[in-house]
Amino acid sequence: MPCSCCSALGHPCVKCGEDRWHTVVKPFERAVCDNCGLLPVATMPGPQEDFVLSRAEHPAFLGGRGSAKTSAGILKMWTYVHAHPGANGAISFPTYTDIERIFLPEMEKFFGELKGTEWVYQEKKKQLVFPTLGCRAFMLSAEEPDQGRGLNLAWFWMEEVGVGGGHKPLFFILQPALRQFGDDYDAYQGWITSTPKVQYPWLKEIWGDGVHPITGEEIEDRDEYPIFPARTIDNPCLPKKRMQRLIREWGDSRMAQQELEGKFISVEGIVFPELREDIHLRTPPPDHEFIATVGGLDFGDASPTALLELKMDRSRKIWITREFYKRNATDDDWIKVAAEWNLPL
Repeated sequence: MPCSCCSALGHPCVKCGEDRWHTVVKPFERAVCDNCGLLPVATMPGPQEDFVLSRAEHPAFLGGRGSAKTSAGILKMWTYVHAHPGANGAISFPTYTDIERIFLPEMEKFFGELKGTEWVYQEKKKQLVFPTLGCRAFMLSAEEPDQGRGLNLAWFWMEEVGVGGGHKPLFFILQPALRQFGDDYDAYQGWITSTPKVQYPWLKEIWGDGVHPITGEEIEDRDEYPIFPARTIDNPCLPKKRMQRLIREWGDSRMAQQELEGKFISVEGIVFPELREDIHLRTPPPDHEFIATVGGLDFGDASPTALLELKMDRSRKIWITREFYKRNATDDDWIKVAAEWNLPL
């Protein structure tokens, strides 16, 4: 939800260039351009406003639950299409049901008084149309990423990319679709809004580490992938007492860091959340006796290949004693390591 102030006042209209405004109260207190009738958005100061105004090619608004991520995406979309009439886009969701369940209620909350005139949702076509601007947005589901092929776009928005695995291939399908106006157009953008999920590390690889998940190489233009972080507690529209209680109860847990702080957390502990460093990460004594040795191999495609040496001691405890972990590993790589370890597979 935007704040009560309007950031348009004192600035030229992004649509007509005039600086003539009058203020309206409903549905939120904001200004209307006297010259062209534009109703610009009013954003919360801080990460949300910076995200909406960002001109980077792939900005990411990553925040905790309830940090106004969907609002940020809608406000950025509204700002973009009014600044670039005729620009077509795409909006993706984890599932199509999210359109009716989440997206449309938010659109009506912000721009309900303009429904039917300034924007129309065509349910059968799965398109959001802006009649007076000559823009349309194709609504996509990450469950069907190939639906993004063949589109010619100026922008796209991917909502809750941390939910489900389909958003990763869809992102790489939509990137080359930014081509609607040819080479001379300098405003192509594809933005994401989400709570980070450790189960889908491609988000952290791109926006956190600056490493391309396909090639494993460093991304040269890191400035084109900025992060705008937002915490749950920073949203003034949420019930403060309840949020503060959650913060106390969840403490500094991994769940709190991801779900309330919107932070990337390490992959350690995904498979074994009960892992404790003081108990499980130890070096066996020099005279410790093992009675069996086996190898464990996990072939990698997009993910690295992992080879483990596992030993069982007389008390039937299993120790992982050696590890090989390499991205884009060949068969020769792991076979050589297995031979050096004299490892039975």
